[in-house]
Formats: sequence, C-alpha cells, structure tokens
Amino acid sequence: ERFTDWARGVLEAHPVNARRASEGMPAINDVLIKWPSVRPSVPPLSSAWGFEGVSVASGLFYEGLARLLGMRSIARSTKDPGEELYDRLICAKAALDEGLDFALVHTKAPDEASHTGRPRKKVRVLEELDLALSLVAQSYLGDPGLLTVITADHASPSSGTEEVVHSGESVPIVITGRNARIDNVESFDEVSCAAGSLGTLRGSDVMPLVLNFTNRARFGTSRIQPDEVPYRPAW
Repeated sequence: ERFTDWARGVLEAHPVNARRASEGMPAINDVLIKWPSVRPSVPPLSSAWGFEGVSVASGLFYEGLARLLGMRSIARSTKDPGEELYDRLICAKAALDEGLDFALVHTKAPDEASHTGRPRKKVRVLEELDLALSLVAQSYLGDPGLLTVITADHASPSSGTEEVVHSGESVPIVITGRNARIDNVESFDEVSCAAGSLGTLRGSDVMPLVLNFTNRARFGTSRIQPDEVPYRPAW
C-alpha cells in the first residue's frame, strides 16, 4: 500500500499525465500489483492431506505455491501446448512411479488462448491437449492404484466482451480410478458433467473426494494419530 500510494503521487506529477490532462484524457495514475502477500501460515500437503506431492507446471506462482506446500516442483515448458502437456504428464507419472503419491499437472494454455479473444484458437489448443491426454491415457488408466482427476480452476470465456476475463460458471470435473463411481456421463464438458453423480462441487470438496476414492479417508470420528487430520496414514 505504501508503494502504490508513492507511485500514484509520482505518476500524477509526470509530464505524460500533464499532457494527457491538456488533451482531455484521463490520467495514468495507478499501479496494479498482482498477488503481493506475506507468506501465509498453511500446513504442508503431507500434514494436511497425507500425500507426498510434486507439482509439474511452469511459472513463479506455481513454483512458489509448491514450495509453500512442501511439494517438489518440476518446471517443464515448451511453446507447443500439446507437447508441453504430454511432457508434463510423462514427468508426473515418473515421479509417481518413483514413490511419490500425489502429482499436480497444470497447463495455462487454454487460459492464455481464451484471453486472446479468439475462440477458434482456443479450440485448436483444446484439441492439442486432448491428443496429449490420449497418448498417455493407457499409462494412467492402466495403473490400478492410480486415481486420475481432470478439472479446471476457473472458466475463461474466449469472446463476448472487449476485455476477456475469467467468469464464474461451474467447470467440469472427471474422477476415474478403481474406487470411483461410474455414472452415465460420456462427454467431458460443462453441460454433460453437470448431470453427473458428483453433482455440483466446491473447490474444497475435491481433496476429501480424493481421500475417499484412494481409500485413505479417516472413518467418522476415529482417531489413530495425535493430530486432527482427515486422512488415515498410508501404512
């Protein structure tokens, strides 16, 4: 706040703004800072949910988030969306095969395509990601001990306003594994998934479902370790 107050004063007095004012234009007098924060006090993934995890993504935000949660962070990035996702999925599976039991794989490609305001570009990116998923599907689905969750963190319209931003619609989610219930939904899209047996979820519902479908959820009020946690240790 101190910095933004100082920056506002500097910008107000800048010759560029004096010229803009003489031309009847609004002043450029503010600075938008995204995600500034002090380090929050949150428990590591291992103590909160009982998983030893790895994050396979790119960008300082995701690296910082992984560090905060005590996860390994592997940065993998290429210019091709499909190739990038394929590489990340292979890398995540290798980490799981080496002994970790939770992998977060993230891609920003659909979001970035949405922000261009070009729907056809987003379609092409999604098709590339679908191909990448199909190439590793057998490796993931063929592992009987692996639970796979595919979803999105938010909706991103690719047209409709001058400034394309995130929106508040629900996003689809699919969960597949030997303990996960199978329903009648056959397509992965917003409308089809809304009719699924999971119903409408909140973000905070996902990890309890992961514990349930991996048979690691604590039963009722049972207490088998000192800390009050929602999981059973993976003994």
